[in-house]
Amino acid sequence: MKNSILNINVSCFANCHSTEPIDVNLLSWLNSDKYFDKVENLRSIQDAKLQKLIKDSLPAITPSGRFLHRSTQDLIEHSGLLAFDIDYKDNRHITNYIDLKEQISHISCVAYCGLSVSGNGYWGLVPIPKCNPEEHKNRFNALCKDFKDFNIILDANCSDITRMRIYSYDPNPYFNHNAQVYRKIFTKPAPTIKTYNQPSPSDTKSKVDSVIRQIKDWQIDITQHYKNEWFTLAVAFANEFGEEGRCYFHTISQYNGKYNTRDTDRQYDECLKHNYSQITIASFFKIASDYGIKAEHGCTNRLMNDSNVMPRKSHSIASKSKLSNDGVIADQQKEFQQEKICDSTIKGPYYNSIFRFPLFVDNTLCNVISCGENTYPKYYHMGWPELNLQIPFNQN
Repeated sequence: MKNSILNINVSCFANCHSTEPIDVNLLSWLNSDKYFDKVENLRSIQDAKLQKLIKDSLPAITPSGRFLHRSTQDLIEHSGLLAFDIDYKDNRHITNYIDLKEQISHISCVAYCGLSVSGNGYWGLVPIPKCNPEEHKNRFNALCKDFKDFNIILDANCSDITRMRIYSYDPNPYFNHNAQVYRKIFTKPAPTIKTYNQPSPSDTKSKVDSVIRQIKDWQIDITQHYKNEWFTLAVAFANEFGEEGRCYFHTISQYNGKYNTRDTDRQYDECLKHNYSQITIASFFKIASDYGIKAEHGCTNRLMNDSNVMPRKSHSIASKSKLSNDGVIADQQKEFQQEKICDSTIKGPYYNSIFRFPLFVDNTLCNVISCGENTYPKYYHMGWPELNLQIPFNQN
């Protein structure tokens, strides 16, 4: 496909010991069956030494870039792709491991997934912004954390931008030529700065202003879902501030890729006309909190809280009981308090308010229904029917 995100050139090496590359088209490479016989032979034998000899004779590519030589300093151009590797030896806890490729095909940021050369593992490609080797490593670490939350362990060696991918063959590979770009990046938490004798916000408006400042500074889109975010926010501002809340609504709406001033005004006008008394300004603070933004106490532009960055805990592909379509996703993130992942760019429809994780932004997989009392939403998982998941309810 001419417009495929995989239709790019990468470096190819004669074998995994070679250092002198040539350019090859990645999409052609992924579809090639040139070395099919060797791969089938490797998979059919049990002798580990003979398997290694065959493996070492196969050509390999560096899917994350083009190089003059296979070294970080000789990077010519980043490919805009990040490779991941799932080894069976690291994921024996996944009871439906044989179906893992099909499950991964539901992840909207995965552009390719296929069998590894041994036939016992999977490997894949995820589009990311083009970057330098250090940033590449941090983006991979973010992806590692997100997969780990679902009990999928990625091979940590894939963080190396020069990492080779030996030729493999899969008769039924998964392709997504329009995969969404994965934009998360792992960063170490900033040191805590203590402030003293700072007055706390004493009224609702000052708290709203504090949150709005952070939204503007970080350019965060908190209006992803019409019914459960954009509409709710409009009602919250209309009920609290009346006409004066219109500017707030425009401010938070402008970071959505579909922002339109006329549509935004029309939405706000409708909310002013009707009485949605069950929605209060607390809904605004709750939605902002879901994105890691809280009213600050006497200071501005504080880094986003640790709780904004990881998918909800308790989603386990390796769990032993089935998940019905009524399974409720819990908000359990305490174990991530010592490290933080944040988005370098948090714009557009690919960023999900529940998971902080573009793996599940597909609306056919996840649906957010109307919030119940106290404006705490219940999140219902509508997909992954074959996964062995158990997601307990927790509404703390």
